[in-house]
Amino acid sequence: MAKYKFGDLRAWTRKVGQRATHVVQRSTHDVFEDAQTPQDKGGRMPVKTGRLRNSLSVRLGGGLKLKGATSYQAVAAAMQPGDVVAGGWWTGYERAAEYGDSLRPPAMFRETAAGRWLGIVARNTAEAKRRFR
Repeated sequence: MAKYKFGDLRAWTRKVGQRATHVVQRSTHDVFEDAQTPQDKGGRMPVKTGRLRNSLSVRLGGGLKLKGATSYQAVAAAMQPGDVVAGGWWTGYERAAEYGDSLRPPAMFRETAAGRWLGIVARNTAEAKRRFR
C-alpha cells in the first residue's frame, strides 16, 4: 500500500489541475484557430473580404460572449476544466461556405477542425504531461 504525505498529495493535486487547465484552454484555442485559418495560409476558411472570419461569435457558459476573428483567444484563456464553450459564424452564408452551393465548393472549415478534436486533445495532453511534472 502506498503511503503519501499531505504535501505530496497537495503537489499532485496542483499538478493535475495545471495539466487539466492547460489541456482545456489550449485545445479550445487550437480547434478554433484551425477553423479560422484562411485557405491562403494553409487552412480551410475561405476568405475574400474577411466577413466570415470576423463573424465568429464565441460564448463561455452563460457568461462571457465575444465576437470577432480572434474572439476565441480570450474565451479559451478564461476557460477552466468543466466549462462549456460554444461558437459559430453568423453571416447568412456560413452554411454555403461550409458545405458548398452552386457558387462555391465546400470548404468544410468547421467540420474539419471539429474532426481533429481528439488529436488536438491528445497532443495537448502529452504537452501538459511534459510541462507540468
